[in-house]
Amino acid sequence: MTIYQETIQILERDSRIKSLFQKISPGDRSILELMLDREESAGLTTEGSPNDQLWSCLADYHWMAVLDAIPALPTDTRRYSLTEAGRRAIPVVLARLR
Repeated sequence: MTIYQETIQILERDSRIKSLFQKISPGDRSILELMLDREESAGLTTEGSPNDQLWSCLADYHWMAVLDAIPALPTDTRRYSLTEAGRRAIPVVLARLR
């Protein structure tokens, strides 16, 4: 099964991804695109925000990883990065859900 087929199956099976994707702003969506362009990048968000909820859901599929907190940032800041699997799956997600 290709990564495209696998990602499509997950999107069809898990309605949370589409629902959460629709709740984030265009700016939040652009962060995913920027993370795809920059291999060592990390995205910051606030715990419990729509973006955090989506990224946490994507982490359930190992498409994103939660990174350690940075002590200088507020305690409710969450950091995520794309995994290798996410670098293959997220373009499919973006193409299907835009």
